[in-house]
Amino acid sequence: MKKYLLKTNNKTTYTITILMLCFFVNFGWSQNLILNGSSDEWNGTDNADAFDMTPSSTIVNLNAETVDSPFRALWNNTDLNTYIDGAYGTDEQPGSTSDGTYQDGVKTRGFKLYGSSRRLYQEIAVTAGTEYTFSMESRSEVENLNSEVFILNTVITDETSVDANDPAAESSVDAYLKITNDFNSSKGDADTNTFTTSTFNFTASENIVVIYVRCLESVDSATEVFIDNLSLIEANTASIGDLSDTKIDMYPNPTDGMVHISGKESVDALRVFNISGQLIKEVVNASTLDLSSQRSGLYMIEIENEGETSVGKLIKR
Repeated sequence: MKKYLLKTNNKTTYTITILMLCFFVNFGWSQNLILNGSSDEWNGTDNADAFDMTPSSTIVNLNAETVDSPFRALWNNTDLNTYIDGAYGTDEQPGSTSDGTYQDGVKTRGFKLYGSSRRLYQEIAVTAGTEYTFSMESRSEVENLNSEVFILNTVITDETSVDANDPAAESSVDAYLKITNDFNSSKGDADTNTFTTSTFNFTASENIVVIYVRCLESVDSATEVFIDNLSLIEANTASIGDLSDTKIDMYPNPTDGMVHISGKESVDALRVFNISGQLIKEVVNASTLDLSSQRSGLYMIEIENEGETSVGKLIKR
């Protein structure tokens, strides 16, 4: 089933389907299928190889060792590369940048589009008929840089389908989103998030998806789009215990800061995890949780009480 994703045009984070992006497999939360979506797993500029449509045969790891590329073993779309060369110019690979998002006060690496020929490309094995959740964070440094996200169900050799007036109506496109709401000229800092999160669900029609992101208005280094924390996970993945199945409730959701627990006078522990699966806050014997100092975005709340653990999803505005 295909889903057309409406364009967005406001400054708030637009979330079509809210689902926390967690990588704690031990807790039963879904694993991120995108390789190096954080842009922090390899050495320097080699992080961009994860989204190069023709990745190099070798790559440098964090120990400065040259090893065989895990990406080249999975895809090498030379036909599409040749098409991009002719239609937009060479250098289709995204850039790797030090100006990624901040995680727990530390600036991380990210990807960037800084030319109309640049693309994010990654082929991923999935299960046809299964629903997935895609998410990424982006920041356009000038106005009217409209990134396009395509979830393709086949390996394309040109951009005929993505150039269509209605890409979502194309048989090779499972989902499409045009991002128009992520302009922010500031790089942000440890206390200020300047990236916008875009999240949506789709159902895979084939056993492969291609993550394909471009921004045709980005023509040089002065009109860059910064991208970080890409994730693709199975939707509705079971956890230890779904908070919705218990008598404990968490409100308001979304919240501007304070979160309250109802159904119990207090619980043994409340834990908050960010989109990287990192524990960022914990309180014990409490019925409230103060997230006022946390950045806007998606969080997983874990509630432990009387030997049982439940999890719930929360958005901080």
